[in-house]
Amino acid sequence: VFSHIKDHTNTIFKSLSSEINYHNQTIKISHSGTALKSLWDSDKNFMIIHGDGGCGKSGLVKDMFEHTTEYPVMAFKATDFDCSNISEFSRKFGDYIWDDLLQSFDDSPRKLCIIDSAEKALSMKYQDTLYDSIKALLSHGWKILFTIRSAYLDNFTKYVLRTDYFDEVYIPALSVEMLSELEQKFSFSLPVNPRLRELLCNLFYFNLYLSQDRISESQTTADFFESIWQQVICKVSVQTNSMHMRRGKMICKIAQTIANSGLFYYIPDDNADWDAVTALNESEILHLDNTMGGYFFAHDVYEELVLRQIISQEFSRKVSTSSFFSSIGDSLLARKSFRIWLHNQFEFSYEKIEQFLSEVLQSTEISPVWKDDILI
Repeated sequence: VFSHIKDHTNTIFKSLSSEINYHNQTIKISHSGTALKSLWDSDKNFMIIHGDGGCGKSGLVKDMFEHTTEYPVMAFKATDFDCSNISEFSRKFGDYIWDDLLQSFDDSPRKLCIIDSAEKALSMKYQDTLYDSIKALLSHGWKILFTIRSAYLDNFTKYVLRTDYFDEVYIPALSVEMLSELEQKFSFSLPVNPRLRELLCNLFYFNLYLSQDRISESQTTADFFESIWQQVICKVSVQTNSMHMRRGKMICKIAQTIANSGLFYYIPDDNADWDAVTALNESEILHLDNTMGGYFFAHDVYEELVLRQIISQEFSRKVSTSSFFSSIGDSLLARKSFRIWLHNQFEFSYEKIEQFLSEVLQSTEISPVWKDDILI
């Protein structure tokens, strides 16, 4: 049974990255692992690593624990626990009882459970299954390490963990000064645009910036997002059988399916474009989890980029304001992406967005939830 969980753990670790490759050079931002090692000396059972999305939280965990063999380590996504009860959760990995599995490691003085992307627990239907699983882990002496975005830390500890007794490690973004140092050391050009330069302080976006075929100092934030969509996600350099268009269409379908279902994994149906799914998997936009039998986004930021692209596309071809909101759906992920997209529009096309907002706020056909999101 543990072999299935170990396979699942390895899949999660494989999807994470802790270094950036640029022109045959490796850029690695070192975060001190001392605090993580101290979890064994602490009397607290929980350690929470937090920071912005894409800052390197999960990469640090990968570096520290991926190759650990002296004690058991198992890793899950928070959404793996979104089941009606613990029995349903455990059946994902075989025919066994969760408590019996944990009991089999009772003789091990150290054992660690990692729960990645814990912020997603706040939108899960079955939060109690996660809470009950955590209680079982604690009763058998496991330490639990969470990664979470800082913005969700307080609500997670209050409403899901239901405790304020935990250790925490904050992972900061890069500083603009550190970016400039990397620019000199590795001979690349940072953009002049201050907003884009600030965005690149996020490691994931920094990696995407360096992955572009051509880096331009005059690039704006809008240019950057369009470049990533074309070069990385659609991969316009490969247009055989219109694969670049098929990749774009398929990744949008996957993002909307995941957002509307509330699930973390996409299980292709008979209408799926398998060649496009395979191409996205080979480009490491998606990863396949054989244990779960489905695909997941290699990073939350990819998912957010695709949802932002969907919103931009639907906005540009909207027939009416109400049809626009119907087309993007009202899932929590869609609403979050809409707020981010809306914030960016004030920089790119203020006059057009001002008219749109006026229509929304005055309309009697638009759901109040969208008006609330606009006014936040």
